[in-house]
Amino acid sequence: PATSPAGLAGLKVSDAILTCNGKKVHTVEDLLAGYRRAAPRSLVKLGIIRDQADQFVEVPRGDEIGLHAGDARRHGASGRYDPRKEYFGSWTREDTWLEWDITIPAAGKYEIEIVQACPAGAAGSEYTIQVGKAVGHGKVAATGHWENFATKSLGTIDVIESGKLKASLKPTKMAGGAVMNIRAIVLRPS
Repeated sequence: PATSPAGLAGLKVSDAILTCNGKKVHTVEDLLAGYRRAAPRSLVKLGIIRDQADQFVEVPRGDEIGLHAGDARRHGASGRYDPRKEYFGSWTREDTWLEWDITIPAAGKYEIEIVQACPAGAAGSEYTIQVGKAVGHGKVAATGHWENFATKSLGTIDVIESGKLKASLKPTKMAGGAVMNIRAIVLRPS
């Protein structure tokens, strides 16, 4: 739509997006990961081809806060971040968890989404997402494959603090030998 960030930036349906903030875009997930890594309320620079000519457009970034797996600190012995594929995977122990330093601009309700992948045979692990003192709960959904990422909504949490906080993702129950592969968590003011 014309009122979406892409519409406001003048993107057209026929544009081919090649880069997002200087990184090559091969899939929609690559584009979303680059967009989510940008600071809230910043401009995301997209390299495009329009009418057989290379161009750049700047897309306004919304208020959502993106917690990218590559920016997390791992606590525990299992799992690793794959910078080429941009996800945290090989997460085979329940005592391993991830933590981010974040800035919450204002206390209030935030919708939580997680970008995760997991085959049917390993789905069902349970976890918490904590932002400051606020805690949300989730269950890993089957997406068909370890590299088939999907965005899952987890509802809302009421963040009662603002400013610099810690956010964490901790498994509470592991089903099927591994937790999940994760690309990002998104917090959006609601």
